[in-house]
Amino acid sequence: MDQQQVAPHCLDQTFRVQTFLSNLIRFLSPRAYISISKFACSGPFGVKGVDDALFQWLTVLPIFIILFRNSCDIRKDPQISSSTSAYHHDIFPIDSTRKGKHELITSCLLPNIMRAISLTSPLIIGLIQDTAPTLISFFKRCFTFITLRTAPLPSVQKLISSLMNNGRMQKYPRYDIYFPPHPSQEEVNSATDVLILIPGLLVPHEAYAPTAHQISNHGITVVVISLEPFRMPISGIGPNYPYIQKMKKEVSKKILKYCGTPIRSWNLGGHSAGGYAAMRILLDCVRKKNKKKNKENDYFQNLILWGAGTMSDLLVDLTLVPFSFSTLVIEASEDPLAKFTKDSRAFLRSKFPIMSSSYNDTNQPPNIMIHELIRGGNHGGFAHYPDSPLDGTRRIPLSDQNKLVAKFTANFLQRQKFI
Repeated sequence: MDQQQVAPHCLDQTFRVQTFLSNLIRFLSPRAYISISKFACSGPFGVKGVDDALFQWLTVLPIFIILFRNSCDIRKDPQISSSTSAYHHDIFPIDSTRKGKHELITSCLLPNIMRAISLTSPLIIGLIQDTAPTLISFFKRCFTFITLRTAPLPSVQKLISSLMNNGRMQKYPRYDIYFPPHPSQEEVNSATDVLILIPGLLVPHEAYAPTAHQISNHGITVVVISLEPFRMPISGIGPNYPYIQKMKKEVSKKILKYCGTPIRSWNLGGHSAGGYAAMRILLDCVRKKNKKKNKENDYFQNLILWGAGTMSDLLVDLTLVPFSFSTLVIEASEDPLAKFTKDSRAFLRSKFPIMSSSYNDTNQPPNIMIHELIRGGNHGGFAHYPDSPLDGTRRIPLSDQNKLVAKFTANFLQRQKFI
């Protein structure tokens, strides 16, 4: 018999069964009927290679499971069990002498069997096929986050203990402060620069202790923000402008108490994803200033980007920023996550109100962008933590890259060369 002659007959039989079951479900549970109707009519599954009639017939199985479970629930309800006892007795005939045993089989065994059978229907298989890529992607990202979430190297803990004993570092729940050496008598009245640093994605903030300590040796106070417990410098989870402003007030008091010097400039920087977060905070700073007038010294004078600036989707347009600021971009030659090209540099510059790309004297002109390259360095070399499998191979010692990062950053902030 030809398939074209069989299909209409099968379709008619299927339609009758579905009509009967739908009416039954509507009677037993109107809410379940509405849910099933919306679910069945959405048509997201589209199992290919299966005859439509067969597909409709097999999708009855999951519907029957809902029917079966609702009927068991009604049977257990004492208020309506009397009115439906005859109906349930017709479906599940129970011997009065073996009533308990049959009820146990009916309530436990049959639903489990029907659930197992329903997993073979195209409806469920299509659902698995549609959701499998999303679930696989989700679990892959979770696995990546777990594997990349590392602790700082053991040498970092020793350095932190030494700095805290010497009074050069103070730890707080939301940030760590790295103070410069105590100023001499001639430098007591001189102002100090402050750098607020945002860690990269999944990087512990303690891992920046060696680099931050070396920057502080040049007379710059470094504040490293803690992103615990998530370690994600993204919108909604990481720091924002109100958070930074509140922290600036706290840090100002601590610096004045420790150094006894006023603050000359506030500078904002970040490593990797923290660099993009710093750009968002800088833009948010402008938006907040437009709503209410505050002091101009609340602005950030400089922006520091470590291993960031190549991901176009994360860049923020800062061309309309009404105040002057300069930008330092430090890149590493073996960094695959921030590999600059001629086009990527041009695109990054298009996001900034740049007037110049170099400076020759100690008075740095406004709105400039300086690029510094660390040859042989990689993405993780800006801090002190184990290398990631996504990172390139570093060809210089880790301590040397930390020193270069500190030298370029301090040189940029203080407008003079350090050898």
